[in-house]
This record gives sequence, structure tokens and C-alpha cells, in this order.
Amino acid sequence: MAVKDFDRIFDGFFSSKADGMGIGLAICRSIITDHGGTISAENDGTMEAAFIVTLPAPNGGEMPANGQVTP
Repeated sequence: MAVKDFDRIFDGFFSSKADGMGIGLAICRSIITDHGGTISAENDGTMEAAFIVTLPAPNGGEMPANGQVTP
């Protein structure tokens, strides 16, 4: 993917692949936001990207230090 297209990666039906459908990241964003979270991506100008997903803790509680929630 060209760096110039990076701002469009969460747009529905945008793909950098010739045979891509362009719905994967749009679906991910929809699911994450429906659960009260956010998803973002960072790129340092290379072909690599980091995706950051944040979700609220269950029942408004705080996350344990180990990051694992038990029901």
C-alpha cells in the first residue's frame, strides 16, 4: 500500500490489493466501535503499520494488571 493511501485504510471498499474487497478493516472498526472501543493505525512512513485497539473494561471496571478478565 502506498503511504498516501494510509488515511483511507478504514474506509469501506478501499483496498490496495487488485483483487481485494476492502471490507476487512471497515468491519473491524464497526465491531470495535459497537463495543465502545476505538481502533487506529500508526505508520512511520514505511510499509509497516501498528494497529491500536482500545476497548472499555467489562462492566465499567478496571482492567487487572495482567490484562486478563475473569467472568
